Amino acid sequence: MCKPGDILTLSIKPKRMKLPLATFEGAIRVGQEKAVIAEEITMTFGYAEARNQPVPINGAAGNGAVEAHPSTPLRAAVNA
Repeated sequence: MCKPGDILTLSIKPKRMKLPLATFEGAIRVGQEKAVIAEEITMTFGYAEARNQPVPINGAAGNGAVEAHPSTPLRAAVNA
C-alpha cells in the first residue's frame, strides 16, 4: 500500500516497437517492495516538426550565441 510521502519508482522495459505504437512492461516499487506489475503498457506516438526559433542564451542578443534545439525527437531513458 502506498501512503502520502512514499517515493514510487517506475521501471519499464520495451517489449515491441512498431510505428506508431510502442509496448512496454514494468513495475512500480515503493522502496524495495513491488506495488504494481504492468504486463503491458501501450503508447502511440508520432513525429512533429519543431516550429520554435532558437532563443539567445542568457539574453545575449546579437553575439550569435543561440540555444541548441535538437532536430531529433526526445528519447526517453528506459531501464532495461
